[in-house]
Amino acid sequence: KHTINKATPIVTLSASSGSVNYNATASFTATPSSSPAVNGTWTVTSGNTTNVTITAGNNATATNGSATTITYKGAQATTTAVTITIKFTPSDTTNYNTASKTYSVTAVNKLSTTINVTEQTLTYNGSQRAATGSATSGATVSYTYYSDSSCANKTTTAMSGGSSTGLAPKVVGTYYVTASSAATTNYKAGSLSCTKA
Repeated sequence: KHTINKATPIVTLSASSGSVNYNATASFTATPSSSPAVNGTWTVTSGNTTNVTITAGNNATATNGSATTITYKGAQATTTAVTITIKFTPSDTTNYNTASKTYSVTAVNKLSTTINVTEQTLTYNGSQRAATGSATSGATVSYTYYSDSSCANKTTTAMSGGSSTGLAPKVVGTYYVTASSAATTNYKAGSLSCTKA
């Protein structure tokens, strides 16, 4: 008995793992090799498309000995690893097997949050005058109000007409705030140190 088995190409990746930031992309390369040489096609799949999507390399031509760039995107933050499978399908499936490797996206990192507060010049109207600002995360911004530029002294109940200190003022004066926002799915919690409101 004389048997000739199919050859199995070798797939080499430039890295076995990596991380990516939310809404950003990262890349690695995949190279097929075999002798005799055979070309083929790449099939690249994400094990969790909610968190990681493939943006380049899937269905690309795979040329023997040449690197193909595989690009993936952080679609949603996660600390759970996501596996990307890279499969090489040879053009000659009679004489060659398919071959594959896996790449681990160890995390999709949350982004830092920036809080911006708009300095306002207002006219007394007898009502509390709240600060105006926003967080890059889109989360609600919470403020604590102060009567000094070092934010050592919270506004008093007499200044705000409220039931506790640190509330938005309603009497004439110059005021300052510190600000914060909660973490979201894709952004870290945010904070802003003492600033004029």
